[in-house]
Amino acid sequence: FADPDDYAGRLAKAYADGSFTDRFECQVLPENGRADRWLEHWSQPIREGIYKGGRIEQYTDITDRKRLEVAEREQREFAEALREISTVLTSSLALDEVLSGILDSLGRVVPHDSATITLLADDHVTVTQHQRVDGDNIQAAVDGDHLPAQHNPFVQQMFETKAPVIVADLQAHPHIDVAAAGVDARAYVVAPILLQDDIMGFINVMSEQVDFFTENHAERLTAFSRLAAIALQNARLFEQSHRLATLEERQRLARELHDSVSQTLFTCRTMSETVLRRWDKDPQSAYKLARDVNQLITTALMEMRVLLLELRPNALTQISLKQLFEQYLNPIQKRRQFDLALHIDEIGPLPAPVQLALYRITQEALNNIDKHAQAGLVEIRATDDADKVTLIIRDDGQGFSVESVSPTSLGLEIMRERAEKIGASLDVTSRTRGGTQIQVIWCKEDVQ
Repeated sequence: FADPDDYAGRLAKAYADGSFTDRFECQVLPENGRADRWLEHWSQPIREGIYKGGRIEQYTDITDRKRLEVAEREQREFAEALREISTVLTSSLALDEVLSGILDSLGRVVPHDSATITLLADDHVTVTQHQRVDGDNIQAAVDGDHLPAQHNPFVQQMFETKAPVIVADLQAHPHIDVAAAGVDARAYVVAPILLQDDIMGFINVMSEQVDFFTENHAERLTAFSRLAAIALQNARLFEQSHRLATLEERQRLARELHDSVSQTLFTCRTMSETVLRRWDKDPQSAYKLARDVNQLITTALMEMRVLLLELRPNALTQISLKQLFEQYLNPIQKRRQFDLALHIDEIGPLPAPVQLALYRITQEALNNIDKHAQAGLVEIRATDDADKVTLIIRDDGQGFSVESVSPTSLGLEIMRERAEKIGASLDVTSRTRGGTQIQVIWCKEDVQ
């Protein structure tokens, strides 16, 4: 019998000393291939009567109870493992990190020697990640180092049933090329990664031991694959949102290019044609127009420079906030309907996301003022205190009722989202025909 705690030694000592033994449990392992059993043992010496000097030995079969205890413990550990795995898998939205996290966690659910994750994309099957377990180490796969998915009848069966498929011995199926697995793959189980009723991909798990995987392993793998499906879907949605955000940003730049540079250049062309017609008849007027054309071209160049910098946000954070506002807000203001007054303190280096957010909020505010406020003057102030940076954008326009305007109107939601991302507060105060003020406060201590 299995004796990890030296019960045999304790029993021998009790015989020698003529003493009692505590109740203990032991696992009996028959040598004739029969199922193992659990026994509870208790022993005491006989000190009186005809059997004096002997002992009473009591054995109680507790196999059913122990199996229930083991099943309950394993289920509890499995539930705890799934909870921890869920935390791990949802801690990142990067697809590669999620895939690695799935394989790193798989061993806690189903022991194995090798595993692959296969994702479906546009009806194509692609093995995206593979790991081989070598003792306590997990080895990354090389290209082609996996069990091929193509023409795999077990995978086809899984697709048809949307349920796990267990294979006792892959080598009993000569049409399956297990040499490509890079290990002596014998037992095999494959489970679909299901999102609702759609198969996103599947998980291949292999063992070098014949007939290793059980229905319990398949059930565990199914539960694990549900978590994997959620994590993979989150990662895919995150990638899609990034692509959508990039597309929206490009569309915004295209609109800016059309509204500013293209319109300015069109005006320059019209004015230059007028200059050519007037040059001989009214040179003084033509000269004045030529100077205006030159000024417009200078403005267009500056606007183009700003738009190009928009494609490289890092360039907007390599100078101070004061330089950023003076260099890129002043020039493009000339085509707006209001005067702009900047009062920017010399502010120390800011984290790149903070500086970029303050610049974007100011851009959005100026666009809104230009479209809606009918302002004559806009003032922008930025101050640097010991614990915070304050940005104030104030106009003398027609204002509006903050209570009656939807939070998503006038770009307010966009500005609030940018402020929230850097942990800043954003307050808007306005009154009809009394102008509007936007105040952003970023607390340094909060970010640190």
